[in-house]
Amino acid sequence: MKFINVFSGDLKEGKTSEFVAWLEANEQAVADAHPEGSEYMGTYVSVIGGMSNAASVYTLIGMDGYGTQDALAETGGEYDRLLNEFVGFFDQTNSGNDGQILLKKATEATTYGD
Repeated sequence: MKFINVFSGDLKEGKTSEFVAWLEANEQAVADAHPEGSEYMGTYVSVIGGMSNAASVYTLIGMDGYGTQDALAETGGEYDRLLNEFVGFFDQTNSGNDGQILLKKATEATTYGD
């Protein structure tokens, strides 16, 4: 994978156990539903934090290239159904902790300033 797309956010209050149970039942289906060129790398929770406004949940998606974002946006079907259920656990009112970051391997990234 050339990129790792990290999505972060906080769960709705009182939904942690239900979210974990949903993941246990659906995580393999989420991985299987990802289109070619992408890989569901897992969903992680913060157990130690030191950043201000850090989110509590992080989901990592590996991507072969920039074009994979288009493939993820156009999947439909089972992928969209699972994604809508997944996102439904997140607190949409607390956008201060929501985030997305696209990481590229340092040895493959174009850098400036040297």
